[in-house]
Amino acid sequence: MKKEYDIHKDFLKFSLVKTPTNRAVLAAINKLLSPIFYLKPKDENLTQEVIKIDGFGGGKIKLLKLTPKVRADEKLAALVYFHGGAFLMQAAPQHKSMLQIYAKQTPCVVISVDYRLLPKAKYPMAIEDCYLGYKYVVENAHKLGINPDKILVGGDSAGGTLAISTVLTSRERGIKTPDGAFLIYPAVNDPNVQPTPSRENFTDLPLWNSKIAEKITKKYAKYGIAEYSDPVKNLALDDFPKTYLEVSEFDCLRDEALIFGDKIKALGAEVEINETRQTIHGFEIAINSKITKKILAERAAALKELVK
Repeated sequence: MKKEYDIHKDFLKFSLVKTPTNRAVLAAINKLLSPIFYLKPKDENLTQEVIKIDGFGGGKIKLLKLTPKVRADEKLAALVYFHGGAFLMQAAPQHKSMLQIYAKQTPCVVISVDYRLLPKAKYPMAIEDCYLGYKYVVENAHKLGINPDKILVGGDSAGGTLAISTVLTSRERGIKTPDGAFLIYPAVNDPNVQPTPSRENFTDLPLWNSKIAEKITKKYAKYGIAEYSDPVKNLALDDFPKTYLEVSEFDCLRDEALIFGDKIKALGAEVEINETRQTIHGFEIAINSKITKKILAERAAALKELVK
């Protein structure tokens, strides 16, 4: 990093790590990440199930279901989750760790949708896969042991964007809209608005920054990547569900997410905004850091409030 930022020391060790942009490198990483994500948890208080459903336009997608052990007759709330990764990368080990924390500490059933990725799966396939995953949970809530009146959507980064899209798509198509939204530093860039200060200033941060975002957008433009980052362009944001919105202090996506939060709040949504300090985009890679654990506990507490 050329600039000096007040980033927590636990995350500075990743100062040379950047999100890859090369297609071959991404393919190799994804091939490695996918089987790791589906390893069964060692935690005896969680059960794991993999469900296959029809994806958009043919083919199958997988849903990973994590269920905390509770009374057999208890119907839990559900969080339908979409992982981050710039619409290009598979869920990473830290995603699995986070989902296990959410499932146990809330407690709730967590269902992660393994949507298909760019560049092979062009826009709007990821949006449609996520919608179909959510729709499956809604239509099969009783079979899945889920309270049908407490089904939320959530995600981090690109996954947060897909969660917003799922809220809007479900409403547009006339099915039950999510009962809450759990959004972790979502990408909601409006190309018609001037670049935000965080986009302009955070050009050399670890893991993710505005230069990487610009490079990826240009490289994968023909696959529709820019369309994903603007889920609110043509749809109204009124009647947005109760929302937890978290942003990282040193993140090029910070300001646009806060603008989005202010918009839905002004339109009547109940919104809790958590502006975490000394954090970067994707800081959960340091999953064992005390500050990471603290923030994950805050998320679990917020999720518990959302499902009340």
